[in-house]
Amino acid sequence: MKTKLLSLLLVLISYLALSQTTAIPDAIFEQELVNQGKDTNGMTGDILNTDAQAVTSLNVEGLGITDLTGIEAFTSLTYLVCSDNSLTTLNVSSNTALQILLCSYNSLSSLDVTLNTNLLSLSCDNNQISSLNLNQNLLLGSLGCSNNPLTGLDVTMNTELLTLACSSTGLNSLNLNQNILLQDLTCVGNNLTSLDLSNNTALQLLTCSFNNLISLNLGSNSILWNLDCSNNQITTLDLSLNPALFIFKCSSNQLTSLDLRNGTNSSVPVNNFIFAGNPNLTCINVDNATYSTNTWTSFLDPQMFFSEDCSLGFDEFESSNFKIYPIPARDYISIDSNLTKLENIKLYNLNGELISSNNYPNTNKSHKIDVSSFAKGMYILQVQTDKGILYKKIIIQ
Repeated sequence: MKTKLLSLLLVLISYLALSQTTAIPDAIFEQELVNQGKDTNGMTGDILNTDAQAVTSLNVEGLGITDLTGIEAFTSLTYLVCSDNSLTTLNVSSNTALQILLCSYNSLSSLDVTLNTNLLSLSCDNNQISSLNLNQNLLLGSLGCSNNPLTGLDVTMNTELLTLACSSTGLNSLNLNQNILLQDLTCVGNNLTSLDLSNNTALQLLTCSFNNLISLNLGSNSILWNLDCSNNQITTLDLSLNPALFIFKCSSNQLTSLDLRNGTNSSVPVNNFIFAGNPNLTCINVDNATYSTNTWTSFLDPQMFFSEDCSLGFDEFESSNFKIYPIPARDYISIDSNLTKLENIKLYNLNGELISSNNYPNTNKSHKIDVSSFAKGMYILQVQTDKGILYKKIIIQ
């Protein structure tokens, strides 16, 4: 009888001991816990539950961990970084206090965060996740899920979202109508043909390059200051209602019309606006054609020039007001004025450098500009009259 009682007592003691610990099968994971002073019983293959429950923040990034089993014991955890490891699974269903989860650069094929209702920030970029259910994460303010083979992305319930990065996920559509607080959107390298941002009035940064967009309406995004819509199929772009715009790239589209007259062009420095790769775009509407010509021409195609009103139509204006000849020119360019009074004529090379400037006292006489010393090539002639400033491409042979 005493032997049986002793055996039962030993079993009970063993059970109680086991119930006070949680297994940590990955030696690298446990070693890091020991190194950080979070596992006080040493390399035993487990952790005391009291130790785990005392941890609120844990960073085990870039250690080569393959198994994070045992993380379920960290029930007080609010901050977890396990990025850049070799994880294929991650179970955070017991970590209901979790607010920040960074698990990018692993090999996760799925991620269940439906029980993590306190989650504020999630970064799961560069995994193999095909679906992501965020319907229960109503507090989510930041989401990074780029470089995953997502079949879709539903963020309609995430009305607190401020930042969204979902590049290279293969998305065909993206509904952001409910995300009225969104400030930063990066959706590069998807299959988007349209993007409705009419409700996203708080948007400040938009990077939507390398999609299949044929149009982009940004009339509601008045505080947008950084826009990259390069490598799409956009034909017209009106940014006249975006006075905060400071960085703008629209390279490699099918633009035929571009309006930048937002009243603040003169605050944009050199190299901040890039237009190259739009062979069908000639005239670009700007606030100040002289400033734009002097500042932004490093990233223009040869046929492009700036005007304060592209609707004037230079050829029509020229035929009724003055003549410019010969084109191509060799020794000189003649400008015969008729009804329009000339004020200034400037000649720029395609680098935006001023190479000739001539002022006139509001006359409508004929004038000649000596170009015999200029190198062969294409130039931009700026003609300032009493009716405005116009530009014309000039070839010197």
